[in-house]
Amino acid sequence: LLSGSCGLELFNNLHLPAEVLTRISLFAYGPVARRRPACRHLLVQGQRDALSRLWFSRVDVRINGGHMDYLTRPELPELCRQFMAEEEA
Repeated sequence: LLSGSCGLELFNNLHLPAEVLTRISLFAYGPVARRRPACRHLLVQGQRDALSRLWFSRVDVRINGGHMDYLTRPELPELCRQFMAEEEA
C-alpha cells in the first residue's frame, strides 16, 4: 500500500487483525500519525517536511523535499521499487 501524509493515521485506525497485518506492506511518505503501523513498512520523510517531523523525528529514509512535493521527487519511485523488491526476495 502507498500512504501519503495522514493516510498513515487513517490506516492505523482501521485496527486490522494481526493475521491481515502480516500480509500488508506499507510505503508511507510524509507520514503523519500517532504511531508506526504494525505491519511491514517504510517511512520516508522530506528533509524540509516540518509537518511530518512533528509526528516522526526518526524515519527510515530522508529525501530532499517538503510535505507537498513527494510525488515530484525523482528518488521516491526508486525507493518504492526497492521496498517492493525486498518483499519479493
